Amino acid sequence: MSTPSISVVVPTYQRASLVGEAISSVLRQTCADFELLGVDDGSTDETAAVVTGFHDDRLRLVSLQHQGRSRARNEGVARARGDLVVFLDSDDQATPAWLEELRNAARDPTVAVVCCGAHVVEEGLDDASVILPRPLGPVYSNRVGLFRAGTCAIRREVFAAVGGYDGSLAFSENSELAIRLVAHCDSHERSFATVNKPLVRIRKRRGPGTHVELQERLDAIELILERHGDRYRRASVASYANHEAIAAIYADLYPVDSAFDSRAVYRLLATRPDLIRVAGDMPVDEMVTRIRALLAAESAE
Repeated sequence: MSTPSISVVVPTYQRASLVGEAISSVLRQTCADFELLGVDDGSTDETAAVVTGFHDDRLRLVSLQHQGRSRARNEGVARARGDLVVFLDSDDQATPAWLEELRNAARDPTVAVVCCGAHVVEEGLDDASVILPRPLGPVYSNRVGLFRAGTCAIRREVFAAVGGYDGSLAFSENSELAIRLVAHCDSHERSFATVNKPLVRIRKRRGPGTHVELQERLDAIELILERHGDRYRRASVASYANHEAIAAIYADLYPVDSAFDSRAVYRLLATRPDLIRVAGDMPVDEMVTRIRALLAAESAE
């Protein structure tokens, strides 16, 4: 069996109604030099049957006990053979030229990461917005990129060198991986390339999410700051503070007496003592409103 140039990893969990569309979009690629790994993360519905229902030698099913999408992606890469690895979420779809465009942009062997754009469709709406690779700022060494599932291809040896996804993260896993990829490429003189076209269609769920999901977001922010806080501080004090402030922005979704509110807001105030003068002794929900207004004004400057 010949070695494919690209390995596409599609992690999926309880997505029997959607995963078929994702797989079909990959199998319709104008570039045929790929393998597709459908990683079933312990689904109890008909997800596995949908995957095995496709009769294409390029497609393989990987069956796991449920462990979360980050670990499922890593398990897919562990079985991959391609020089480039690309991820696609099982509720998203790729345009026919997706892999061909990414592969062409990676022909220079010094390129470690290729990023493309995406159409983003909000749940329940028909219109799509377009996001494209952009300057990521000093935390990311001013690299140009876009890190969503489907929008980046990574050299498999580079993915392995940085340790893959952090399996403990349920949110912000792409951003955290991107920081480590940038650091690796900086130290090994590897480059990023971009394709300034939307090549995937990403579904975006509406609404703030459940309490558990928002707690997972806060946990992800704290892990990123603990692991990469020095990088944020070296790059920009304001960047570090604004990243920390995401926790406070979520806090207004909860009653003012919840532990989540207090934890988020007072961590923010510890990072941004200047906000104490803004917040004063006001209730937590009013603090968050004032803080949000202040951060919005700062970002507009």
